[in-house]
Amino acid sequence: HRYLTSPPSPAPRLLTFEMADAADQQFYWQDQLMGGNFYTDPGTGGHEPWRLWPGISKPGVWMHYTSHLCRLVSAAADAAGPERSFAVPPVFEHGGVVLSETDEESARDLYWRAMEAVSQGGKDAAQMGEVDEWLQEASRLNPFCGEPDVLRGQILLVQGENEAAVEAALRGRALLEAWGVAWDKRTSWEAWVAWARVVEERGRNGEGWPQEAWGVVNLGLVRGGQGRAADAADVSE
Repeated sequence: HRYLTSPPSPAPRLLTFEMADAADQQFYWQDQLMGGNFYTDPGTGGHEPWRLWPGISKPGVWMHYTSHLCRLVSAAADAAGPERSFAVPPVFEHGGVVLSETDEESARDLYWRAMEAVSQGGKDAAQMGEVDEWLQEASRLNPFCGEPDVLRGQILLVQGENEAAVEAALRGRALLEAWGVAWDKRTSWEAWVAWARVVEERGRNGEGWPQEAWGVVNLGLVRGGQGRAADAADVSE
């Protein structure tokens, strides 16, 4: 504790660096290598080094670990006072909340259940309602990742709930921008932010979701020099 708080200790910066490294690098493949959770290594007897990269690329279980690190950085900031020379990362309510591993894993599994259900099924109203419930519960259990809210926004547009879609997209984008990296690394952080902006703009304009495929493919187009939400990036490709 003394090393963490005694100026000019490098510990808070090193902890923040470790947070950034975990957030940027970790996804499910590393958990599989460890035979469970990368940050609760069961020992070499449980390792699965034969796992093929990159696996199915679903989100990993790393946020509980980084929430503990952020709590330490926050404690160091409190001890250092206003003269501190480091910042507390703008996640986990600036280190005020520690996420449990159980809640994180349950949230991730609900999110992935929703992804699998949508990829295997059609646009069935009852199924989409169930997917929406899973995403809401995922966000309740782990309110620190933005992708569930962004995808809820898309579902709400499909259902014609434009205002609710804007709110969901804004929440999701704020979380994505706080992290600066994607939790769901199947696509880039930039693409997730662009998709959130597309959802937000469609909702603000009262447009709902396109009713045919070309409307979705063209969501990234810039119209007539206007500052479109996707910033000229066709995020659907």
